[in-house]
Amino acid sequence: MENIKIDSEFCYRTKKVIQRFPNRALDLLHCFSPSQEKSKRWLIQCLNEYIRDNHKILNIAILGSWYGYLAYLLRDMLENKMITEIRCYDVDETAKKIGRMIFNDRVFNFQTKDISNINFQEYRYNMIINTSSEHMTDDTLHNWLFTARKDTICVLQSTNKPARDHINNVNSKKDLCDKFSYYFNNFESYEYDFDSYSRFMMIGTKK
Repeated sequence: MENIKIDSEFCYRTKKVIQRFPNRALDLLHCFSPSQEKSKRWLIQCLNEYIRDNHKILNIAILGSWYGYLAYLLRDMLENKMITEIRCYDVDETAKKIGRMIFNDRVFNFQTKDISNINFQEYRYNMIINTSSEHMTDDTLHNWLFTARKDTICVLQSTNKPARDHINNVNSKKDLCDKFSYYFNNFESYEYDFDSYSRFMMIGTKK
């Protein structure tokens, strides 16, 4: 396991969470591991480049949000600061409780929901981010992309890293784009090498 150190303004809250949910200690610490943080910061850096000339107000959904760490980083790092809401979706009810304890933030809205049952046409999101594609079936991924509104900025991130709960890995950024490029008028693809594995990402604007 990586050498994990939580050093932030919410360190005290994290310790309180571990006291309340001791069975989540390793999982929670993994959420703040160096590789997780690098991956999320890389996403935001690429996203800043992609939306540099786009100044519209953002209503953001994060799918498979875990404990909400990406939402926290987005709020601080996204150069377009006009964010009305970041809604964090996850199927794990305990993740929602923990996220609310750590990130006591009025911009965040945690929802326990299976995204395969959501019609995103019914929502006003103009940015949808999914860093958990390896945890979801293709049917689930195609559903949210199909129902996302026109001109929505969509971010997909996946990996070739083997893991017990990775049910839908890809082998390259080309594999990721081959699966999902159909949904976008324009998109960019990216790769981050972690030596023993890579993370792949595409950012596109929905047709």
